[in-house]
Amino acid sequence: ARMHGIGMGIEFVQDWSQKERSKQSEDVDHYILSALLRHHFIFGKFDFSQAIGFYLYKKYPTPNSIFQRYALTYRLTNHVELGFSLKAHLAVAEQMDLRLNYLF
Repeated sequence: ARMHGIGMGIEFVQDWSQKERSKQSEDVDHYILSALLRHHFIFGKFDFSQAIGFYLYKKYPTPNSIFQRYALTYRLTNHVELGFSLKAHLAVAEQMDLRLNYLF
């Protein structure tokens, strides 16, 4: 249907809280690389997406190697979206962000 879409993506993160911890211990690396498989529910100019992500590179421990990301964006123009997302490990929310997307 026109209101559903599937996407894939790669996410690269520099976790600055882990960078501060790495100053105390040399063993902590603050870079994270992950791959995501995403489902989009498009309703007019709104896009609600849910993704499952798999860590490809992460040196510090987290409860799981899989996470979910939920995002809600609003299309301002044909190429620009504004919104926010929430990252969670199972039932524990870890991070919320604001996002500005450029579509090409």
